[in-house]
Amino acid sequence: MEVVIGVLVIWILYAVIRKSPRRWWLYFWGIAVPLTVLGAVAEPLILEPLFFKFTPLANSQPHLAERIESVVKRAGLEIPQSHMFVMNASSKLKAVNAYASGLGATKRVVVWDTSIQRMTEDEILFVFGHEMGHYVLGHVRNGILFFCGVLLFFLVSRLSHPPLDARPLGRDLVHPRRGRPCFTTRVDPAADGLRFPVHSDFKCV
Repeated sequence: MEVVIGVLVIWILYAVIRKSPRRWWLYFWGIAVPLTVLGAVAEPLILEPLFFKFTPLANSQPHLAERIESVVKRAGLEIPQSHMFVMNASSKLKAVNAYASGLGATKRVVVWDTSIQRMTEDEILFVFGHEMGHYVLGHVRNGILFFCGVLLFFLVSRLSHPPLDARPLGRDLVHPRRGRPCFTTRVDPAADGLRFPVHSDFKCV
C-alpha cells in the first residue's frame, strides 16, 4: 500500500509540474494538505480493513471493553464500545498493541488479538493509556501540521535553492542517535506522562 501511495504522490507531483511549471510547489502543497487529513480520517475505515479483519471487542472481551471505555471517558474522550474492535494482527504480525485511531467521527479503539493472547487486561490498558495520550495531547493533529509545515519548507527550499543538499535538512529532522524524527522523540515522553493519571488503577510491581 505504501508503494501505491508513493507512486500516486509522484504522479500527482509531476502532473502539477507539467501543468504549472512556475507555481507547481504551491499547488502540490495545496493538494497534499487535504489528502493528508483525508488519509488520517479514512485510514481506519478503508485502508486498515484491506489488510486485517476487525471484530467487535465487546463480543469477545466485554469486560475489557468496559474498562477501556472507562479509561476513555476519564481522559475526556467519547469513543463508544461500538467503535472498539479486535484486529487479527496475528495473521501477519507478532507484536502487541492497543491504540486509538482515526479523527472525528472515525475515532475508534483497536486491540490486537496478539495483545489479548499474550497480555493481561492491566497490561493492555497500560499500553492503550500511552497511545491514547497522543490523542488527548493533540499529537495526531500536531503531527499533521508538522508534516504539512515540513513539506512546505522543503518545496520552497527546493524552489529557491535547486541544488539544496538534503543532508542538513535530514539532520534537522532526524534524531542524531536514535534515527527517529525529532517530533517523535518529543511526543512519546509526553504521552508516557499522561498514561499514568489516565489509568490510575494500574499498579506497578
